[in-house]
Amino acid sequence: MSGQKTKKTVEAQGHWIEWATGLISGLLVIAMIGIVALDALTASDAAPDLKVTIINQRPTSGGTQVSFIVSNLGKRSAAGVPVTGLLSREGRVVERREVIFDYVPAQSQEEGALIFSENPDGAQLELHASGYRDP
Repeated sequence: MSGQKTKKTVEAQGHWIEWATGLISGLLVIAMIGIVALDALTASDAAPDLKVTIINQRPTSGGTQVSFIVSNLGKRSAAGVPVTGLLSREGRVVERREVIFDYVPAQSQEEGALIFSENPDGAQLELHASGYRDP
């Protein structure tokens, strides 16, 4: 009787954990598709919203380094973003510096610095994003 085969019965329905896992996974996939579709529909007419914030000033061998963060609060990315720094005394611009960021993604931030040969103490220092192009 060594050649006799035994039969195993396999249950037709899966375990309840398999069903729960499948249901949760399906709901998550549907939710992600919905979020991506909603973002694509609402961001099509959006524009970058660029903001520059000074975070630090420190003396360097070449003058004064002014560190800053450029934030893109908008739902659209920006490329070729020039950040312009103007140092003014008594209403007259005494020094102008500029740095260009290749890419500032939507809802993110990038760090940079401008180096002024003049000391900004006692002067008005203004930093702003002065443009962008669509990537």
